[in-house]
Amino acid sequence: MKIIPLAMARPGMKLAQDLYLNEDDTTPYLRRGFALTEEAIDRLAQQGVLRIYVAEEIEVPRPAASSPFYLLQNARHAVDPPPPVVKPQLRKDALESLDHVFNDVLISDAGIVGAERELQRVADVVDQLVLAVRANRSTLLSIQDLKSYDEYTYHHSLSVAVLSIALGQALDIPYRDLLRLGQSAILHDIGKAAVPAELIQKPARLAEAEFEQVKSHARAGSAFIIDSAAGDEEQWQAVLFHHEKVDGTGYPTGIAGERIPIWSRIISVADVFDALTSARPYRNPVQPADALEYIMGGIGTHFDYDVVCALAKKAALYPVGSLLELSNGQYGLVLNCENPLRPVVEILDSGDVVDLAIDRQYFCVVVRRMIPAGQLAAM
Repeated sequence: MKIIPLAMARPGMKLAQDLYLNEDDTTPYLRRGFALTEEAIDRLAQQGVLRIYVAEEIEVPRPAASSPFYLLQNARHAVDPPPPVVKPQLRKDALESLDHVFNDVLISDAGIVGAERELQRVADVVDQLVLAVRANRSTLLSIQDLKSYDEYTYHHSLSVAVLSIALGQALDIPYRDLLRLGQSAILHDIGKAAVPAELIQKPARLAEAEFEQVKSHARAGSAFIIDSAAGDEEQWQAVLFHHEKVDGTGYPTGIAGERIPIWSRIISVADVFDALTSARPYRNPVQPADALEYIMGGIGTHFDYDVVCALAKKAALYPVGSLLELSNGQYGLVLNCENPLRPVVEILDSGDVVDLAIDRQYFCVVVRRMIPAGQLAAM
């Protein structure tokens, strides 16, 4: 058995000990003998794991002097990534609550069964999410802090709720309304409980009739909020209209512009941003910067200008401590991401600190990609 930095972990390595995320955890996050995958390594990095124990028979390769990992180990600036806005325990509680709502609350022709207690749990979680976001008002939100590679609908719902709260905060929505917005956002897809699971999880393109059935989740979700007394008119309308587009081409009613409630416009942007940056059975996740570019391209047709501007302010596209591959072949360690698209980086082969937004020598240099932790040691 040997201990190695997580950045040197490779797919196929096996854990030599049970791995716990917190000292007081009673259940291991990953068990001894687990064979690492690229996704698992990325997930451990997101959880703040720095070192792991691997089986002794695994040969740990020495990084080449020109590899990004070697350069990163010799960076001149020590960078501690900011802690996640949503702490692991709060995230765990939120996912458990959503798991119960999506799996234990029954939506059928007979009505809604089992909602009251579960919805109260969700409301309590949203209170904590709002407090967490408000307590980190100046902190940019890293979408990777919210990701899970076993993403079901309720993982997506948690991410959309946190993003919606952050966007609402950037738009100066008052505290009481942030709570109600958060509750609407976390339940925005509750109507999918009334849609056959095989359609929601289908990896191929939906047939027209299937898509019409999936589209019914917006009305089913708003009806759920009304029938279960889970919210007021603003909240059920937020859910009903979250797939409307500002040019009137959305569903279920085709309303346009400011006729779409502002909460629906917020949830719409959060929904698409999280969907694009999430792994799907039929495609790999899009990098956060590319997702923002896509959404910016939809201003005035699909998305509201002010809401997209709020996303650009709040999203940490290249979080502090992340490693970037630049279009000139160099690698940069992010030191400051106040400018979301052009961060300040340390160029690893020279040690120079470069502000990509103002350094003339780098005006024509773009970020090619952000390198996930799971790929770093293999390069």
